[in-house]
Amino acid sequence: MINGHQELVWFIRNIVNKLQGSYRPPQYRKVMLPMTVLHRLNCILEPINETVLAEYKRLKDKGLKDNALHTVSFT
Repeated sequence: MINGHQELVWFIRNIVNKLQGSYRPPQYRKVMLPMTVLHRLNCILEPINETVLAEYKRLKDKGLKDNALHTVSFT
């Protein structure tokens, strides 16, 4: 487990090092936290990604568009 932990630390440090050229330290929290949340959300939704995209296409093909497409209730 320590080896996996060290690899994760190295991976995160590598990302931080790449971002340091683009962002100043006070800006990290404005970038890293949203990116982390988006990544986590993506990981959680990955198993149903194809289902969601298929439903989106089905509703779009039905003629729904703009805000109506995004306010469909799935209950």
